[in-house]
Amino acid sequence: MKFPKNTMRTIPFSFMVFFVTVGLAFSFLYHAETAFGADDHKELHAAVQELKTNLNAQIGAKPMRLAVLAFLSTKSDKHEKFTEFGDYLSENIISALSKETKKVKLFERKRLDLILGEHSLSLSGLIDADQAKKIGELAPLDAVLSGTFTKLANFIEINSRVVDVVTGEILLTYSAKVTLTNDLKSLFADRHIKQEEEDICALHEKRISYLLNDISTPEKVRALVKEAVKIPFEGKCAGIHFAIMRTFTRYQIDNQEYEDFLIKTIDAIPFPSRDSRAGETMRFITRKNRDDRRWELCVRIIKKSEARHIPSLLQPFVNYAYQPEELPTIYKRVDHYFSLLKNREIGLPQPITFNSGFQKMLNAADRRPASGHKVSFYCYNKYKDDLVYDKEMNKVIYGYLTHAYLDEENEKEKLKVLHSLSEHLNNREPDEILADNLFEFVFRFVRKEYLQMDPQEEAKVPLAHLTLFVEKCKPLFCKTIGFTKYPSQKEDRINFCIDNNIQCPKVVPSAEDCMKQLSSRNWKERVQGIKLLSRMGAGAKIAEREVIKSLERSSAENEREV
Repeated sequence: MKFPKNTMRTIPFSFMVFFVTVGLAFSFLYHAETAFGADDHKELHAAVQELKTNLNAQIGAKPMRLAVLAFLSTKSDKHEKFTEFGDYLSENIISALSKETKKVKLFERKRLDLILGEHSLSLSGLIDADQAKKIGELAPLDAVLSGTFTKLANFIEINSRVVDVVTGEILLTYSAKVTLTNDLKSLFADRHIKQEEEDICALHEKRISYLLNDISTPEKVRALVKEAVKIPFEGKCAGIHFAIMRTFTRYQIDNQEYEDFLIKTIDAIPFPSRDSRAGETMRFITRKNRDDRRWELCVRIIKKSEARHIPSLLQPFVNYAYQPEELPTIYKRVDHYFSLLKNREIGLPQPITFNSGFQKMLNAADRRPASGHKVSFYCYNKYKDDLVYDKEMNKVIYGYLTHAYLDEENEKEKLKVLHSLSEHLNNREPDEILADNLFEFVFRFVRKEYLQMDPQEEAKVPLAHLTLFVEKCKPLFCKTIGFTKYPSQKEDRINFCIDNNIQCPKVVPSAEDCMKQLSSRNWKERVQGIKLLSRMGAGAKIAEREVIKSLERSSAENEREV
C-alpha cells in the first residue's frame, strides 16, 4: 500500500494510551511484589526475637511456666518429616526465652520427653487443645509453645502457637517467613540418598542372613564370602560384616579371602579410634593368626590411634597362650613398639609420652595374662630406666610388681619380681605414699585366719620371702615409719619392726628403751614396755629381771591384770 509523500502512518491516540497504561501497571506490580517479598522475609534471629516480644506482651505479673516442643515439617514425605531445622529452631527459641527469667520459666525438654515417654506420648508440631490439656495433667506447666515449618524455594514459613494447658485456649499465634540462608540450607540435607543406602543395605543383609543359615561346607562358606566382599564395610552396611565376624568366630571358621577384604578396609581408616570397625576387626583377624603382616597392620593402626585404644590393639600380639619358642618374636615386637615410642611415632592427635606408652604396653601384656608375666616383666626390666618416676608412675610400678608377685606361681620368677619390687621401693624418696606401699606389702605376709584356712593363698606369701624382703629394705622401714599419719597405724608398724628385728634407734623402741619404761611410776607405761619386750623374743632376755621387778611393784588394783 502506498502513502503520499510527507504523510505519517499514525496509530490512534486511544491505542497508545492503552499500551502505556498496561505497561506501567505491570511495572508497578512487579516492583511492588519484589519489594513486598524482600520486606516480608526475616532473618531467623529477628523472627525469634519478634516471637519473644509478642509472648512477653501476653504474660502478666506472674511468670509463665512454658514448654517448647520440637517444630515439625509440614511435608508429607516421611523422610523429611523430622529435620535438623526443627530442633535448631526450637533451641533458638529456648535460648532467647531463657534470658527472660522474670517472664518465663522454661520446662526442660528432656524432662518433658521423659514424662511423655512414660505415658507413651510423643508430641511435636502444632498441638491442639486436647493435647495441650493432656500435657497439663502430666507436667507442672501453664502453657506449651509448638509449631510447624514449611521449606519453600527461597524462604521457610513458620507457624507457631502458645496454648494454655488448663483451658486449651490459644493464647498467641505467630507466623513468619524466614530467609533461607546457606547456613539454614545445610539443615535440610537430602535424606533420600540416606534412605536409598538403607534400602540397599537391607537387601544385602537379607541375602547374607539367608546364606549364614547354612555354612556347613567349605563351598557354602566360599559362596557366602563371594557375596560378602561385594558389600562395602561402611555406613549402614557395616552391621552385615559384624554379623559375619561374630558367626565365623562362634563356629571357628577361617577364610583368607574374607580376612584380606577386612584388612584392606581397616587399613584405610584414617582415625581408627573414632571407628568401631578397627578394633572389632583386629580382634577377629588375630584370633589364630598373629603373623608379621598382621603385626605391621597393628603398628600402622596404633600410630594413628588415641592412647586409650592402644592396649586392646597390642594385646593379641603380647598376651596370649604362646609357646616358649614364640617368645623371641614377641620380644622383638615389644622392642619395635618401644623404638617407635621413643621416636614419638605412636598416637594421635598428639604422640603419646614414653611414660604413657610404657603403661599401655604393660596393660596389654599383663591384663589377665594368658601365659604368666614374662612379657610384661621383660618390658619392665628393659625399659624401666627410660621412665620418669613421678607420683603416677610410682603408683603404676608398685601396683604392677605387687600384682605380678602375688600372681606368679613359679618360685624362681617370683623371687625375681620380689627383688625388683624391693629395688623399686629403695630407689624412691621417702614420703607418706612410700610408707603406705612398703607396709601394705609386708602386712600381706601376716598370718591372718583367712590365710591359715586357705593353703593356696598362704603359698602366695611364703614367710621365707618376707625375711628376704625385710633384709633388703631394713633401712627403708626406719626412713618411712616417721611418715605414718595415724597413731594406731604407727603402733602396728612399730610392732612389725619389733617382730622382725628391724632396729631403728629413736624410732622403734629397743630392749634398753623398754627397760627404762619398766622403771616408770606409771603402771600403763610399764605394761606397754612389757608388751613390747614380749614381741622381741630372745632379744628381750637382758630385761628379764627388770620385768619381774616391775611386776612385783604392782599394786592391789593391778593384781588381776598381772
